[in-house]
Amino acid sequence: GVAILVTEETMKECPHISFRLIDKVQVVGKTAAVQLFEPINFTDKLDEEQLNEVKKSQQAITLFYNKNWPQALSLFKELHSTTVFSPNIYAIFIERIKGTDLQTLAKDWNGAFKHTQK
Repeated sequence: GVAILVTEETMKECPHISFRLIDKVQVVGKTAAVQLFEPINFTDKLDEEQLNEVKKSQQAITLFYNKNWPQALSLFKELHSTTVFSPNIYAIFIERIKGTDLQTLAKDWNGAFKHTQK
């Protein structure tokens, strides 16, 4: 897992810190989904490997949200095996892709994970 998760609102208040998008979730009783981010480090302290992974991770999640699952799956698998951060979120997205049929996916699917209990 990750030690700290913040919302997009909090992330925007910290321009000197780099973040990795972790997920989009919809909590019980809410209709809007929120994006959750992991603070990585001060932006000026990130090395090239960390910067590249943050970019690749964002690309993989964007592919997932756009239902381009073959490419997303490939990139998540690559990230899972080469990550400099926790690999858990990549494993979660791999399982979501494998466990969901694009043909039966709701037309209003927005990529959010819907929590069903508190």
